[in-house]
Amino acid sequence: MFFVPLIDINQAMREAKEELLSEINRDMKDLQQRVHKSLARKDLSKISDLRNAMGALKDEIEIVHKIPTWPWQPDTLRNLFTPLLIPILVYLVQRFLGGILGL
Repeated sequence: MFFVPLIDINQAMREAKEELLSEINRDMKDLQQRVHKSLARKDLSKISDLRNAMGALKDEIEIVHKIPTWPWQPDTLRNLFTPLLIPILVYLVQRFLGGILGL
């Protein structure tokens, strides 16, 4: 019951992230077409502005890729499950050593 809403939230966040990326990709294609048109017309005065805009879009793509799609920090699950696994590991080691040593 606890994870069902989280899965829905994850799905919504992934869809929003994909929408952002597709919007950025559309802008990137538009800029590339404008660069090619400027080169074809031998109008090099706008090239530096277009390159700056492409750099900004590339930075934006990197930022969007780094956005997590789970509604918690990645270390949260590790911090939650580590204390839960310690007693299980101790029990398994006890059983293993008890079987070997005949205790």
